[in-house]
Parts: sequence; structure tokens; C-alpha cells
Amino acid sequence: MPLNPGAALNTDKVPTGAEFDLLVTMVALVDREGHCLLANSALENAVAQSRRALQRSSVFDWVADPAPLHEALLLVAANEDAGTASITNLSTGKLVATLVVGIEPEGVAISPDGRWAYVTAETSNTVSVIDIRQARVTANFLVDARPRGVAFAPNGRNAYVSAEVGGTVHRINVATHAVVATAIIDSGDAKPVGIAVSPDSRTLYVAASAAGALYV
Repeated sequence: MPLNPGAALNTDKVPTGAEFDLLVTMVALVDREGHCLLANSALENAVAQSRRALQRSSVFDWVADPAPLHEALLLVAANEDAGTASITNLSTGKLVATLVVGIEPEGVAISPDGRWAYVTAETSNTVSVIDIRQARVTANFLVDARPRGVAFAPNGRNAYVSAEVGGTVHRINVATHAVVATAIIDSGDAKPVGIAVSPDSRTLYVAASAAGALYV
């Protein structure tokens, strides 16, 4: 069963052997059944409790973990300074893969079926598509300036990306990993950042830093 988004996370259960690249900016969890459990920057505090967290500086294309990914509780983290995303098996505390993504990766979201992770990169203006089952980047696509937030609709058909400097929100077709629509938020000056989708997948909520407002 997917975790209630409002439920508390037991940070004591984060393995102390996990390693991450410098400056983890966003993390997301996938359970053993492939459900997206949580995508929240507050999890950075849990990761920081690891004795070896935030100590990695080198970049690896692949670090093998023999445990089957479909049986693991996985964490996906964006490493802003290193330009990578890390996949960690929380059941074993082992790093599964560190993947090169865009420049200054920021937001992370995982599709409801646990198959895809989207990672926004605010300097390259890209979104990287990670196949979680195969632990590899399968695509990258361009969006407007300084993409920050990213969220999947619960029905899994679309994802949404906020572009802070571009002043826009993109709708992504998850089947094709392509931008299919773009909306300008309040004449482009609002600086949209936070983004969330209602449980019925019909309503999008966008928090804008410059406007100090929530757009629906």
C-alpha cells in the first residue's frame, strides 16, 4: 500500500551505510511493490543522518547492487553540486547507481507505478528521465528557464514541471516523455516553484515565490 503523504517518516530506519554526492537537494522513495511513497525535500534531513552521507565527490555511471530492484525500497536523490542523481537501496543501505543528469539537478519525482523518476536541472533547463528498474537515464528533454518543481498526476498519465525564471508550468506526456502543453503563470512574473496534483488528477496547485500566492 502506498504511504499516506501525511504520515510521519521514521528517520531512524535510514541505513547508515548509504552514500550520496555533495548537496542532496531532493529525494523520493519507491516501495517494494513499485509504488511512489514520498517525494519531499524534508527527507534530506533523514539522509543527512547517515555517517557517510554527503561525503561523495566522484561520479559513477553504475555501482552494482545484487539485490533485485523490484524487491527493494529505493530512494532517489538529486545531487546538485555533482550534477548527478543517486539510487539507493534502503533495505540494504547500498548505493545502486549514480547517474549523470542535467546541470544543478533540483527536483525529483517518481511516477505512481514506480517505473520512472524525473529529475529537473535548473541550469541546463532540462528534465532527465530515469528508468528505475534498469537504473539508467533513458531520455532528457528541454523545458523553460530554471525548472524547479516536478510532480506526477496520480493517474500516471501526465507529469508537471514548474519553470521559475520562465514563469511557466509544463505538462508532460509520461508515455512519450515529451512536453505537450505550457501555461504561463500570471504573465510570467510569479516565479512558480512548488507544484502538486490533486488525488483525482484533475487539479494542479502551483506555489509562486515572487507572487507569494498559490495558483490553482
